Amino acid sequence: MWHFIATPHTMKLSFLKFAFGLILLTSCGDQPKQLSGKRETIEVAYVNWACDCADFIEIKYFKDNPEYEIKEEDCIFIEPADLTIQIPEEYYNSGHFERYLKLTGQFYKDKGIPNSYERKTPEQPRKARVFRYDSFTFLDKASHDTNSKVTSGLLNGTWIHEEDGLSSLTISNNQWTFNYENNSSKEDDIYQISIVDKLPEFVKETEKAEFIILTNKTDTMYFEILNLDAKVLSLLNYPTGRRHLYTKK
Repeated sequence: MWHFIATPHTMKLSFLKFAFGLILLTSCGDQPKQLSGKRETIEVAYVNWACDCADFIEIKYFKDNPEYEIKEEDCIFIEPADLTIQIPEEYYNSGHFERYLKLTGQFYKDKGIPNSYERKTPEQPRKARVFRYDSFTFLDKASHDTNSKVTSGLLNGTWIHEEDGLSSLTISNNQWTFNYENNSSKEDDIYQISIVDKLPEFVKETEKAEFIILTNKTDTMYFEILNLDAKVLSLLNYPTGRRHLYTKK
């Protein structure tokens, strides 16, 4: 008759199997369930934390604020809509030093930890916002940052609508505010600005242009920059196709 002797090695293996099995069971319960229903495009940078935690951050937090320090509570998880569009391993290893990611998809309403997240340790991550993407592209950091900063600098100021002199825009510190007459701006009138070089929802990716994505808690707006200089701002709105012309005050 054979007798099983529990050696320190076998006990360690058993413990590891139990620990990672527990992780798997826990992660299934932490998978967020309800999508927002709001399709949007975001640009993110990978954060190579030493811990198990949300590991992407939207670049809107730091691209116009060099003093910004990344906070865990600002970070998000990402997950692919299916396994055929997973981010290549090379990106996590070294590609993130040179490139950002542009993702199109939806946030979940509830926070969680996606089942696709690969943990490095038995540590239990904190739940965070999760973005489920169905397409992605890479953005070169050097050219993207340079172009965005130039465009952001030209946008700053007050712009008066050509067709309605009572309607204006105030753009400052990566915020875009719609104004009318002398009325105080409401929260719904204030948007965060993202400047991107592609807008695949409306324009072929081969088209060379700059686009503005405006977002707040309830709305997302899309524009193509037709012309921008020190005096004139010309925009094309998607999906309406309406043109807007502003002159700087």
